Amino acid sequence: MTASTQDLKRQGVRAYRKAGGVSPVQAFLKHSLVPLDTIMAALPDTGTILDLGCGEGILGNLVARARPNVRLIGIDRDGPRLEIARKNAAPNAEFRQGDLRDLAAFESIDGIILNDVVHHHPFAEHAKILDLVLGKLRPGGALVLKEVDADDRADRGMTKFFDSRLYPDDPLCFRTKDEWVALLARLGVTDVDVHRVKHPWPASRTVFLAKRPAARAGLAAYARGIGEANRVAQAAGKTTVFVTGATGFLGGHLSRRLLDEGLDGKPVHLIYLQRDTRRAAPEGLQVATPLSGELADLPSLAAALDGIDYVFHLAAEVKLTKGRDLWGNNHAGTVALVEALKDKPLKRLVHASTMGAVDRAPTDDCKKPLTEDVTPHPLSEYGRTKLEAEKAVTTSGLPYAILRVAWGYGPGMTPDTHVWFLTDGVANGKPFARADFPGKVSVMTAEDLVEAFSLIATDPRANRQIYYASDGNPISLGTLFRRYASVIGAKRRLLPVPRFATWPLRKFRATFPLQLQGLANDVLTVDPSKLQALGFKPRVAQREGLARLARAQRNLPPLGFAEPRRPVSVVTGAAGGIGRALALRMYETGHALLLIDRDAKGLDEIALTTNARTLVLDLSLPDAAELLARHLDEQRLYIDWLVNNAGIGARGETAEMDPDHLRAMLDINCQAVVALSGLAMRHFRLAGAGTIVNIGSSAGYQPLPYMAAYAASKAFEQSFTLGLAGEARAMRGVRVVLVDPSGTDTGFQSAAGVKKSAGETLLTPDDIAVAALDAVERGATMVTVGRSGKAMALAARIIPRRWQPRLWARLMTKMR
Repeated sequence: MTASTQDLKRQGVRAYRKAGGVSPVQAFLKHSLVPLDTIMAALPDTGTILDLGCGEGILGNLVARARPNVRLIGIDRDGPRLEIARKNAAPNAEFRQGDLRDLAAFESIDGIILNDVVHHHPFAEHAKILDLVLGKLRPGGALVLKEVDADDRADRGMTKFFDSRLYPDDPLCFRTKDEWVALLARLGVTDVDVHRVKHPWPASRTVFLAKRPAARAGLAAYARGIGEANRVAQAAGKTTVFVTGATGFLGGHLSRRLLDEGLDGKPVHLIYLQRDTRRAAPEGLQVATPLSGELADLPSLAAALDGIDYVFHLAAEVKLTKGRDLWGNNHAGTVALVEALKDKPLKRLVHASTMGAVDRAPTDDCKKPLTEDVTPHPLSEYGRTKLEAEKAVTTSGLPYAILRVAWGYGPGMTPDTHVWFLTDGVANGKPFARADFPGKVSVMTAEDLVEAFSLIATDPRANRQIYYASDGNPISLGTLFRRYASVIGAKRRLLPVPRFATWPLRKFRATFPLQLQGLANDVLTVDPSKLQALGFKPRVAQREGLARLARAQRNLPPLGFAEPRRPVSVVTGAAGGIGRALALRMYETGHALLLIDRDAKGLDEIALTTNARTLVLDLSLPDAAELLARHLDEQRLYIDWLVNNAGIGARGETAEMDPDHLRAMLDINCQAVVALSGLAMRHFRLAGAGTIVNIGSSAGYQPLPYMAAYAASKAFEQSFTLGLAGEARAMRGVRVVLVDPSGTDTGFQSAAGVKKSAGETLLTPDDIAVAALDAVERGATMVTVGRSGKAMALAARIIPRRWQPRLWARLMTKMR
């Protein structure tokens, strides 16, 4: 503080003490709080300066005395306080009673001070107030905004304490420092100096200094210009769309999809709401038009929505409890949007809601998923705000469709969202992610949610309807942990959660916080049947969705393929037996499948159950791997898992075997396994992860007379798989597993001519499928399934090799 400033403040304190109206302590404190040097550095030496919200005139009189050649006019609505200002008025200062929006009499002002006044008005008024003030400044005129930084807890608390008592009817709407700067930027003021006043008494101690730019369009002209551009786009045959929340997770996915694929059969002209114009356009939205503002501003920007066909309202604050302003963003923001759209010929307003707007009644046993006819009982403040937002939409008179979203996930998620938090816990080995919690949740990938939004926007049947969105496959938290661990190639055995430990959560569910309820109860499950009745069908399997999320979480480089590709798990020999059982189990665990077999009819049957792609292919062909690679290239797929299950056998004396059958057996059991594994490993290098499961046989542990070629082929498969597993150790996220079943009840026995012994109990194909997936989950390299196979493996290790041909010849003659 300069000496002259100190003198001015001392003189001011003495004058106010003498004139009365404020106590000596108040006079000293209020003068000391004025950052006079900072303010004077911005204000001109001559001309007219307005002090809006002048109060007792302390700041205005200090400025007038420091700038004797200016004309200072203070304006305030508080008559008694203005009388104090007038008693102490400097010769070049005058004080008038009025409202800061009543500035019609003023033009080309040289400087304006907004003195702790804007936060006394609703958020919806802030932009209009600043727009009005900037409109009264001459180009280059000085703006001094003295305000509260909402992130400054002491300042916010102190100001709120006193202002709520002095002005109990005012809403007191505080913004953060960055939000004030962003608001000014939206109004064309981009060069802003921010100063924080150092003072032990925290009260409105943030000062923003700026100049009015030479060229600046007001809010009304700005909005009209965007509206006119919408009408031009309509005339050119485009669908016009307005998206709120386009810079967020789901809004970003939706906006990019609309721009890439269009809507209603036409290309899209897209407008999106942008709060901070200082930031570059989000990825993929460079060709879209930003509407500078926030939800609260929309009524004053209504002209910008002229000519809009569809509105997607995805902006929301997602906090279960407090948040910064749940009601202001989620409810009041929706009300502002509805007001801005009234009387506009809109085709549809699509509102993104949440299953949290409904939740569970205290008496709900959570055994059935939520449906659209369930009476809402929101359990969180977030849910209550979203339910009221729904009511604002349904009572608006506008054509609408509401999508209540389950847990969405995918690239672009923020770390504080549910699925990110849980999966990140898996990746980092957090204790909570090691428990097999039974509570189920409904989930859906961002890509599929975007498709659902587009469907309900354009389908005539969706008008004035509410839908739940999920992929239709609720997943327990424990399964989510296991599945994500599999995706990232992590070994993860979960600790079982005993029923007695979860009994209190089930019995007294309603007494626990929502987060705890979901650990043991299916609180967060929804039924998407109504949406599916419109023809909606998820396109992204859970595993694929989790893989995309994993790449984003771990900051992995893009896939190394030349073009975008989707992951698929390949199962050979999938039309029956172990292959069919594996396909069913893998589908249940979220895999997108490509099933291979020679049996076209059998493939079609299993594909209907597993929503799988199919490829009819004879793996004994020398170019089978090349044909598969070409198919994957054409369909833009890459291998996530490869299950080499296809195999054939043969029993009998080698001299009497059909040479063509032997050749085909070796081609399928050996050559195809090597070729397909090589193809998979090349894909894994480009994708950064992958898994190979080779289904061998306990026959591979020893030489088997009368099945010599078959046993040798399985011994080859054992050796090859274990060698490949050693190579995979150097590749992060790549797993190779060998599964050797004992005798299994499939079509293999009859096809190979193997007899079933009296009283012999064979394994089922599902036994092998379960054991195989468990081996991958445990991180095992080799697993033998069944007692007889384990006995054969043990015998192979302890019986001398020279004895084995005679022993197995005798056993094979008797048993097989």
